[in-house]
Amino acid sequence: LPRTAARLGVGMTGDVVGLDTDPHPGDNTVLDLVWLKPAWAGSALARVVARTVPSVGTLRPGSAPVPARRPVVVDGTDPAGVVEIVDAAEVAELSELGATGTLLDSGSDGGGLAEAARVLVCLGGGTGAAAAGSARELVARRGWELAGTPAAARAGLVPPSREMAVARRSVSPALVVAVDVVEPAELDALRGAGTLVTVGPDGLVHELADLAVVTDSESVLRRMVEVAPPEG
Repeated sequence: LPRTAARLGVGMTGDVVGLDTDPHPGDNTVLDLVWLKPAWAGSALARVVARTVPSVGTLRPGSAPVPARRPVVVDGTDPAGVVEIVDAAEVAELSELGATGTLLDSGSDGGGLAEAARVLVCLGGGTGAAAAGSARELVARRGWELAGTPAAARAGLVPPSREMAVARRSVSPALVVAVDVVEPAELDALRGAGTLVTVGPDGLVHELADLAVVTDSESVLRRMVEVAPPEG
């Protein structure tokens, strides 16, 4: 893409997360295209004005929400190789969010994670061993995905391939359950989530949540495991 932009003699902006417009200086009847690019570790958005037509940009993976996908099942299988099975009785509490199952298979190495995650459990660096074990059991039972903040990756709670950080990857799940995350900035890579639930001790991170559960995370995760369907 940069070679194409160079041959066309047009500008290019990389790693953008959105678009906007601004009035052209000196002529309010003309609008300039503005690329929105994360800056300062994702805590701010730089507005890059395009002065060429056309203008070229690359979209950061995961910066746009994954659209809801209806199950397409023929004789018990999906011809596209993607099967989404929904049991309304078991997942009624999440069905309104469109947050059941995954879109793509994702191995333990994190391959396909950005595309697959519809429901994501994100561990913070303060997650204890018992809570982390319950989280792994929960995602296995539910078919969800597990990730972690940079602090969780450094603590060995998740492999580096599943680290959520603006410098590594951004994802936009329908639902994020953030467990024992301390700093609000640690969730910058998940800002596109449809619904954010925070679980853990009292702290500033709960101010970002749609639902804040201020309590011991292990007790919450263990209860979620108990009401989840058996593995397989």
